[in-house]
Amino acid sequence: MDGKFCRELFGMPYETFNGITPEGYTITINNKPFPLIVISPTKIIFKAENKESLLKYVEAIKSELQRISKEDFNIPVSLAAFGINSEYQWLGLDENADTWIWNHFIDKKIRTGNEYHVCNKINLRIGINDNQFANIELAPRIGIRNGLFANINHHHNIALDELPNADILDKYIEDSDIVINSNVISKIIEN
Repeated sequence: MDGKFCRELFGMPYETFNGITPEGYTITINNKPFPLIVISPTKIIFKAENKESLLKYVEAIKSELQRISKEDFNIPVSLAAFGINSEYQWLGLDENADTWIWNHFIDKKIRTGNEYHVCNKINLRIGINDNQFANIELAPRIGIRNGLFANINHHHNIALDELPNADILDKYIEDSDIVINSNVISKIIEN
């Protein structure tokens, strides 16, 4: 990929790193968790602060890959599946989060005679339909006793011939938000 394009992608050319890492070809801001783009033979990862930035980065990378493909190489960018990751938090639970997780997800038969039972992290996979599922990681919110944090990956077993354009990706994100809120959040957290 063009070095100048990569360094200017996030609008911070002097703080941007681009090059090969163990994960793949990486574009990132030094010492920041996002924005981040990793391109490897098995996947492409985009991390952004908000949806607008994500759409902008996907469109830019899609255009750059098309440019490279036309000018230099034939680079297929078809995808066998994709996932949309989101983070949620709930603050002000009626009890400590690790006690709440235990009481909410662990069968009552597992209790011993002692009152102390906690679960400080749980991973769930919930099927949504034949082509979609949600990978959910729940844990107490760090530094907040009665706060809960969830990292949710909405996985789609849907093949794409190319990276989606901004309008299609925006629709996927909106649909994912509705599905996760109605099929996951409302059923496993709020019930």
